[in-house]
Amino acid sequence: MKIEVACKETDSTKAKGDLLENLANDLLIAQGYEVIEEIRITGAELDLLCKHRVSGKTIYVECKAQKEKISAPILRQLLGTVIAYDYAEGWLISTAELGKEAKGFAEQWREKNQNLGSKLSFYTPKLVIDSL
Repeated sequence: MKIEVACKETDSTKAKGDLLENLANDLLIAQGYEVIEEIRITGAELDLLCKHRVSGKTIYVECKAQKEKISAPILRQLLGTVIAYDYAEGWLISTAELGKEAKGFAEQWREKNQNLGSKLSFYTPKLVIDSL
């Protein structure tokens, strides 16, 4: 399954990313999160930082609007940001499927104990569509 971000040919990759971030924003608001868009913290630029209105849980969401498959370093960077800034969870919302190495990373990650394994969620195209 594939999701394509439709915009003008002359639009930058930033514009395409902004469209996906807006979609993710709507999805997160529907799930009870307050969303802070594009914030800069020491050592990182975050796509979306969200706080759940009821639980107070803070999550970091990385949005990737790209055609090529998601690579494993993107998932490791997501994990590093979640751990470094002590966020409850990290989500990847992507228009592309996971590449071979990234799939392996995701499968190994899901096998971690319940507390650790639930810290990362990978929303590939089918999961994004199912969530909407």
